[in-house]
Amino acid sequence: MAAKHKSEEFIRDSDIESDSESNNSTPSFQPPKNFNIFKPNDKIKSSNFKNKQIFLIKAPKNFKIKKLKSLPIHDKDTSFKFNDINYRIDEDSSNGSSKHSIFLPNNDNFKPVNSKISKFYSISECVEIPDIDLNKVVIPRSDIEKIKNLRMRHFPTGYGANDYKREAEDDDEEEGEVDVENGKVLKKSKISNSESKDVSEKKSKKDKKDKKDKKDKKDKKDKKHKKSDK
Repeated sequence: MAAKHKSEEFIRDSDIESDSESNNSTPSFQPPKNFNIFKPNDKIKSSNFKNKQIFLIKAPKNFKIKKLKSLPIHDKDTSFKFNDINYRIDEDSSNGSSKHSIFLPNNDNFKPVNSKISKFYSISECVEIPDIDLNKVVIPRSDIEKIKNLRMRHFPTGYGANDYKREAEDDDEEEGEVDVENGKVLKKSKISNSESKDVSEKKSKKDKKDKKDKKDKKDKKDKKHKKSDK
């Protein structure tokens, strides 16, 4: 005899959907971190806003706006002193009234009203920056002493020692001492000096040879003239 089952032997799709719906229940609302419970004030009613403007004022955290009697909104100087601290108030024209809505207490709840926020202001603390004498604070830069007779061993990519020219610092300086600023190589300057010596020696040899050839030609001409005279 087959065993009796308390539930159906096969699971239907509807049962799976009901289980998933129970698991994915809507999470409960949690207020923000710095949220404070606000008790509705029955004295505030929509009729109180007739022929009046509503300002939204943002103030620092420890600013007790209830003790503030007036604000320099229409004055040229927007700075003021409150509790021995300097503040300034600025109008924020970027905020639009369409982004905000006003809710007023109605029994134990809040309900939106048709009134709009006219202007937006923000209060910020003024920090006085003392005068700074830059001549006393800033330390003048001292140039690093340049070392002579340095040899450049590492060159930028695509360049070598042949790409840098060598120039002597002064004619009165010792032989082999060159200006190594901007990658001028000492070793290459020595090679150039030896090359210049070779060139001068070749030139002197050539001059001597030319003089000898001229002398030989002259001697030959003299001999020919003597023979013709005879």
